[in-house]
Amino acid sequence: MVSVLMAPFIVMALVALSFMPALSKRVPIKWLFFTSLTIMAIGLPFMYPIAVMNVSTNAKIAMTVVLFSFCGIGQGMLYVLLTPLIGQIIDRDEAKTGERREAAYQALHGLNWKASQALAVLVAAQSMRLLGNSVERPWGVFLLGPLAGGFGLIGMVICWTYPVVRRKRRAAAESVEVEAAN
Repeated sequence: MVSVLMAPFIVMALVALSFMPALSKRVPIKWLFFTSLTIMAIGLPFMYPIAVMNVSTNAKIAMTVVLFSFCGIGQGMLYVLLTPLIGQIIDRDEAKTGERREAAYQALHGLNWKASQALAVLVAAQSMRLLGNSVERPWGVFLLGPLAGGFGLIGMVICWTYPVVRRKRRAAAESVEVEAAN
């Protein structure tokens, strides 16, 4: 059943991946990343109402397929946008400090990725330990979606404070400055 439910998630993530290069030429990375977090923050909490609805199992499976398809779009966007976002952060840091510190940023990204995976396991384990993970006490499992949506909301707030970087305009301005100097 997990494979059946994850297949639409993976398919939609791949579809979203394919559109990111074209979209990123028109929309700043910040807003694409914010959109991906929004999709996840909106979608994941719906895991709870689907779980507690008084409908047939087939209806729950169908709703879950739709939900996972929707969340797959956000996840696919996240996968492809992290690398250019790190590049923008490195470029911004260079503009402020005059130094290129790619290795430090890549190391920090790797550390944060591992820490977020560990935090996800910790939150899930504690939710299920405190609220249950059985047929008799399912609330720890049911509330994981809303908890994940809450983390998505926190990510949205952080993303909102990130500056919009316009490479094309800066590159065009630099080329104009170079031509004026010649």
